[in-house]
Amino acid sequence: MKSLYQLYLARLREFRREPSAFFFVLFVPVLWMLVLGFALDNKAPQSKKIGVLTQGDQSSPGGVGSGSNKIHEILASLTGVTVVNGSAEQLQTRLRRGELNLVLGSEKLSDETLRIIYYFDDQNPEAQVDRLWVDRQIQGLMGQKESLATRDEAVTGYGTRYVDFLVPGLLAVSILSTSLFGVGMTIVSHRKDGLLKQLFVTPLRPSSYLVSHVLSRTTILFAEGGPLLLAAWLIFGFKVTGSWAAFLGLSLLGAGATTALATLLGSRLSHTGAMNGLSNLLMLPLMLLSGAWFSRHHFPQWLQTFSSYLPLTALVDGLRKVALEGLGWEAVGAEAQILVVYMVVGVFLSSRLFKWYEAG
Repeated sequence: MKSLYQLYLARLREFRREPSAFFFVLFVPVLWMLVLGFALDNKAPQSKKIGVLTQGDQSSPGGVGSGSNKIHEILASLTGVTVVNGSAEQLQTRLRRGELNLVLGSEKLSDETLRIIYYFDDQNPEAQVDRLWVDRQIQGLMGQKESLATRDEAVTGYGTRYVDFLVPGLLAVSILSTSLFGVGMTIVSHRKDGLLKQLFVTPLRPSSYLVSHVLSRTTILFAEGGPLLLAAWLIFGFKVTGSWAAFLGLSLLGAGATTALATLLGSRLSHTGAMNGLSNLLMLPLMLLSGAWFSRHHFPQWLQTFSSYLPLTALVDGLRKVALEGLGWEAVGAEAQILVVYMVVGVFLSSRLFKWYEAG
């Protein structure tokens, strides 16, 4: 226990004395939150940009654009719509760039009949919504009546904003990245520089060395998650509506599980380049499948089931249940068990495969 304690203190000193790691852990997650939070904050109303083909543009079949003046007048009268005029080539370019989701053209079927043509990506959900909304508005202004009475009620409140969805996922990704590139890379560097070879001649066991990394990561977690949660609360009003004990406990388990994975990756490697590539190879699919940036329900059902057993997915889902749904330990037991399994199995395999120094 005495040697484990000294190794634990050594890990903390390494973190404190490395300026780049200190900056990455404390400030990079906050920068990510600010960029994505302000860019994708759905609380602020945004104007819909709708493209309209210019009058007389014949670059598309059917004389598209022959009724653009009338379409322009209708769209300009709608609240929250910005009309963008241009040729077919210009607007098609803006569609490709993602600056527009929808472009309107027209053709005359007769002197009194006008057909509206919608250009959009039918695989883009936002474009589909814009198409239906614009068509409904135009048909209504042209005299079409609703067959049923309707009423719209906006659902607002805490937990419905993207930033509320983002912060738990961002915290989980930060925990994973710091473990892989902080702990895993440190172990490989120690082996490459011969430090582990010096520790080999001591009575120290591999398990004690690896556990010291797990314990130090759980301590560094407070320095990592504290600034992120504080900035999220001060700037966006983010709050944990459920049990703080469950939120912190899951974060600690997540740090332990991801650190165990990092120690497993670094248990035999002797080159930092190989460790860097292997970490990126593991981190990218875990981030994409965990639903940290967007909901996992966009995936096929089999992929949702598979991803639910991944450590980062368990951490993201558990943190969101506590923070957004106001739940406690009883509701995140499954996620906690998954993280414990990864932590225990990871440390066990790491201690079995661990190599103190490079052969030869």
